[in-house]
Amino acid sequence: MDYETIRIAKVTGKCPACEDYAAKNSTTPPKIAVMACEGACARGEVARRAANLIAHRLARNETVRICLGGAFTKDTGQRNLVRRAEKVIAIEGCFINCSSRMMEGAIPELKPEIVRADLIYNLDLPFGIDEVPDEMFTIYANQVAEQVVRDYVKGAPAPGTCQPPACGTGPAGGCGCSASPRSCSGKPVAAGNTEYLPPDVVNVHWEGCKKFRVENTHGEGSYILEEETTECSPCDSFMGAVGACANLSVIVQMQKRGIVPKILKTQVSGTRNAGLPVAWKRMHVTFSLDTDLNDTDVNVILERAMTVTCPVAVTLLPAVEMTWELRRVKEGFFTPGM
Repeated sequence: MDYETIRIAKVTGKCPACEDYAAKNSTTPPKIAVMACEGACARGEVARRAANLIAHRLARNETVRICLGGAFTKDTGQRNLVRRAEKVIAIEGCFINCSSRMMEGAIPELKPEIVRADLIYNLDLPFGIDEVPDEMFTIYANQVAEQVVRDYVKGAPAPGTCQPPACGTGPAGGCGCSASPRSCSGKPVAAGNTEYLPPDVVNVHWEGCKKFRVENTHGEGSYILEEETTECSPCDSFMGAVGACANLSVIVQMQKRGIVPKILKTQVSGTRNAGLPVAWKRMHVTFSLDTDLNDTDVNVILERAMTVTCPVAVTLLPAVEMTWELRRVKEGFFTPGM
């Protein structure tokens, strides 16, 4: 194998934040080290975001995020995290495998687990990050991060066993963790089977009057629900969850076809009983789309989102009359109120 020699000037200084993080995460037993392609292109951006999701959200107790520049250019805390780790995961943006090749140059005996992010979301992204909508980066990074956690952090399934597909990557292609559990034969798990995905949990705190704060279990995201104010009420949030979940299901399905919509907006209207019990009886979802897909293909995607892959809508279906429609809009001629 051919090599090239690179001379890197030594520095005496250290980044306090970097070293403090390394010291805090130098645990016994050591954590799994996660490094990533930090390239300037869109594929590098997906790899970078996926590594951050793994180490700071999805598997924060099992993994530690490696600063590739710090670990490669100086022999201090970050490189020690890589050196002492029993497992090192390198999330690469493309076949060049920059992060693993760099660290193998600094630590010749290193044998990282290499994960090609672009083979997971399976798209040929452009170079510029300005050419990819930010919400699509979020989807791609989550697909990569969830699969890495399942297969490399929590442990790959033993031969002859199976696991549910990573969220948004399985045959259902749904939002959140909506992919249906599958049996080893590839068929859906029979009704009544006790194989379920981990529970989704949020915490709701009363802050006085009719105000509540909703927090995710990661402790990093929250929002306010407040009745009879300009804030979103709990009912607004409920209908918003239908729209957001359906939108994400639509985006994931379109992304699998290599398409990103120019506009996607959803309006949800709900009709409740005038008396008791105060339940919604009908809910209508209007999808406003600007996409090159024809109406037939779009309607197949919308029906699958509303009846199969959006867990919020699918859960409502037995009790609520759910209807939906497609409206075509054009970029530059879109009324924000709709």
